[in-house]
Amino acid sequence: MEEKRQEEYESGFLSLLDRIETRPGMFIGTPSLRNLFLFIRGYHCALWETASYLLKFDRAFDAFVRQKLGASDVTHWFAALSEGVSDREAFDRFFELYHEFKKQEGCCPEQREE
Repeated sequence: MEEKRQEEYESGFLSLLDRIETRPGMFIGTPSLRNLFLFIRGYHCALWETASYLLKFDRAFDAFVRQKLGASDVTHWFAALSEGVSDREAFDRFFELYHEFKKQEGCCPEQREE
């Protein structure tokens, strides 16, 4: 697959996450990490079925969250963010860490936040 197409998939997904943060009700109904996680899973499935492409975001964000929260290597970002908080608090925490993730060196150069 050509590199330009891959960049479009990655940046398009990050742009979608930005829109979900701004207007979650439009995309996932109630702002909750569970709803967001299910939406992301569906998006990943559709992208694989239509373009045979797996986003790099999930693996990279997963590693970032585990490192940031000191979670074990077998813990997925969803479980790490959900532990001990409400679904809404976990949703808010997702986007806090998402913005940190985008700022980090080497992540998503076309979407990096200043």
